Amino acid sequence: MWTIRVGFVPLHMIAVRMKNRRTTHIGIEMPGREMLEFLSDYELGTPGKLRYRHTGIGAKIKAMEPIPFLVLRRDGQIRGGIGFAFRMVHQAGVSVPAFNIRYFSIAPPFQSTGKHPPARKSREPDRAGMLKRYAGRIFNNPWLLLGKEGKDPTFCYAFIEDENRRSSGFGETMGFVHVRYFQTLLYSRFFPRNDPGVTGVKQEEKDEVLEKVHSFYRNHILFTPRNLFYRDDYFVYRRDGKMVAGLQANPEKWIIRDMSGPDGFLFTRVFPHLPVFRKLIGKQSVKFLAMEGIWAEPGHEDDILKIIESVMNRKKIYMALTWMDADGPLYRMLKKTGRRGCIGNCFRPVKAAVVVRPSDGFDEGMEKMRTFPAYISCLDMT
Repeated sequence: MWTIRVGFVPLHMIAVRMKNRRTTHIGIEMPGREMLEFLSDYELGTPGKLRYRHTGIGAKIKAMEPIPFLVLRRDGQIRGGIGFAFRMVHQAGVSVPAFNIRYFSIAPPFQSTGKHPPARKSREPDRAGMLKRYAGRIFNNPWLLLGKEGKDPTFCYAFIEDENRRSSGFGETMGFVHVRYFQTLLYSRFFPRNDPGVTGVKQEEKDEVLEKVHSFYRNHILFTPRNLFYRDDYFVYRRDGKMVAGLQANPEKWIIRDMSGPDGFLFTRVFPHLPVFRKLIGKQSVKFLAMEGIWAEPGHEDDILKIIESVMNRKKIYMALTWMDADGPLYRMLKKTGRRGCIGNCFRPVKAAVVVRPSDGFDEGMEKMRTFPAYISCLDMT
């Protein structure tokens, strides 16, 4: 049993006096109101491609606790941060402590351009370089984030889109290695049908659901059940009173800041002006169900689609999105099932990598990560 102190973590800070008398601090903090306000402007995606903002960040951070942040401050104000969500993950049946990197956000003046900077004529320190050096210490021993001098091997992991060169470059600099790839799978329905066989899960049934989900993903890495039952949005399909399929479906809304290319033209210039498509896509936002914990008994794979349609009908949300390892059995099963809908068939999947930075002493688990498919939690993606 791991005992983690969730309360305030004392700051371990580096303070640098700038030439113009400004001060830069780098330290460890638990997220408060100031961090939530900073993250309200947090943009994700790839410059020149899709850029978007998440919503409901405060509730998700609370659900992920503990999630300490490595924080960059300039004259006392937050100018950047990296969140590290601690959890136990199952690596093909073996439980291992891990830190999922979330909300890597740096204010524009502190961001790297991706190019080599010119030689510095002043003695002003490289603030981005400072953050990298301090982050390197954390990656070597992530237990420092929780105020511990832990020596138990662990690792940090993150998800990086293939075309996001800035994040890829930072990951390579910090010693992250690619272990798996995954991609999106999108479903859409203009007129989803409700099936009475689809129900929620009672409190006394949650252990049974967890057993089924654990069994389904027993040969995966990064599996964590902690994000299941978020806001009681887990649904199952019942036949003769027996649960035969299930999934988590979180209502989500993203604010679209930029979307280029053919998909962007359709999503931002065409679909919002067509009456039937307005149900699916707004002018500057998109609503969808984010899914994870998907499972089905053999022979009941089609019942997954009944759950998706029924939740769409009840939530009045007409698209559903999930992220999964393209080499995993679930992805092949859902691709074979088909019937992803008009938008689902037109939408090109977004591909991304699972990157891992092992701590000092974490060696034997790396080969397992390259061998088994990865479980992707939708809460970690939204």
